[in-house]
Amino acid sequence: MSTPWLAVVPASLGAALAAWLAIVLWTRLLARGGVVLGIAHTLVREAFRRRVALSIYIAAITYVAALVPLLGSSDRLIHRVQNLLSYGLAGTIFFGLLLAILLGTGSLASEFEERQIDTTLTKPLPRAKLLVGKWVGVMSLIVILLAVLGAQIAVLATLSVRIADDPSEVEQVRSRVLVAVRAVEPDLDQDPQVREQFEKGLPIFTRRNGTRAQALGPAAFRSYAWDRFLDQWRRVPPGESRKYRFVGLRRGEATLRIRPRMTPTPSGNRIEARIGIESEDPQLFEMEIGRLLLLPLPASATEDGVVDIVIEFPAEESEGPIDFTEPESLEVAQLASGFGWNLTLGLLIDAIKLSFVAALAIFGASFLSFPVATLMTTLLTLIALSSNYLISASLEPGGTLYDEKWGVPTTERPSDTAGGAVEAVFDRLEWAGLRVAMVLRKYGEIAPTSSIVEGREVGTATLAQAALWIGGLWTGSVAAVAWLVFRRREIARVQV
Repeated sequence: MSTPWLAVVPASLGAALAAWLAIVLWTRLLARGGVVLGIAHTLVREAFRRRVALSIYIAAITYVAALVPLLGSSDRLIHRVQNLLSYGLAGTIFFGLLLAILLGTGSLASEFEERQIDTTLTKPLPRAKLLVGKWVGVMSLIVILLAVLGAQIAVLATLSVRIADDPSEVEQVRSRVLVAVRAVEPDLDQDPQVREQFEKGLPIFTRRNGTRAQALGPAAFRSYAWDRFLDQWRRVPPGESRKYRFVGLRRGEATLRIRPRMTPTPSGNRIEARIGIESEDPQLFEMEIGRLLLLPLPASATEDGVVDIVIEFPAEESEGPIDFTEPESLEVAQLASGFGWNLTLGLLIDAIKLSFVAALAIFGASFLSFPVATLMTTLLTLIALSSNYLISASLEPGGTLYDEKWGVPTTERPSDTAGGAVEAVFDRLEWAGLRVAMVLRKYGEIAPTSSIVEGREVGTATLAQAALWIGGLWTGSVAAVAWLVFRRREIARVQV
């Protein structure tokens, strides 16, 4: 397929024109509003007068446009489209963060540095309205940027598919990327057979791990044993079979998605396994390690919302089991909505997340200088973005939150190391950073980009969760603290 050069220029010019029209119309609406909207109007005009917003908008639109020729070397259409979505949405978040941090801190800090705040607050203007107006102005620029870049990415992705030459590749992209499927993983908790096997093996496992059982206590050890059992059940050893139950399916078409893994990798990178759906006799399928296998399920299989899948591994001489422990390696998928709606939900979630960063930036600028406020906001944002990874890494063997003695995660702060004062300081800083990451963990967990790239449903439930935790609780809390700090700050002294 030739690179869609002709699609890049019109889409980019259209994005620039749409951004210009949206900003012009929005500034006119803001000019007709009250005090809060008037402050937002002033911020938007100042952001473009200082060329901060203009530079970010031009760089963002140019970046997305450059992705098409830069990623055109990929040999498969699905990889090109996924890379465009992945890098495009990541860039959208990055430029949104630049707007949130630079304008959030700069708009208020510049007024302090230039002493404009003295004149502003000598008027009958409540300080709370000043902060809210700044936040509304920053968020209006962020929302317009997300909408424009999202539309530009969607147009380029759609045009890339439409001018493709290979119909099979086009169908692959439309069925696996430019969709929104709802995927259900095996619910082993609801399977009586799995529970029965666990109860039979629990006494033996307890005897083998008696010391750990005494240290953890009955409830914690049972949870530990259950996790280890599920980890083994998701592996199909040679010559054995496993049954997996999928619960909560809707009536209608469904597809079994299998992405097997095996260590060590077999010769030829392929294996054979028998797969049985409900009470049907298992059929032999050839699967490639690490590649997705799609098997349509009969419509009758989802009538009661429950599907049982049996997987047999007949290879007696294999060196390892078929591994389904990784997320998304074994699931049943059903069509939920279209790509456009899924992308819109993802951008709304990103806007909510950026609203928290904007509030954090304005809070920092309310009592800190511009460089310090920018540094503080950037550091907290990086911790929030990587919170899920930081916590997961600390719970692994050798991590800060891992008890090496018993081989289980812990919530206790480890004792200071014997390496000296410097090491002790770093240990305490690491522990403090992990505590912040735990508080902001939802920020890292709610990440719609990967779902959009893989054609998975983002869902209104995820949007509601982001609105409740990030938009309501966190942003509201930061705004309240910012108001308490700002109202006590001495701004100007009137001398007579």
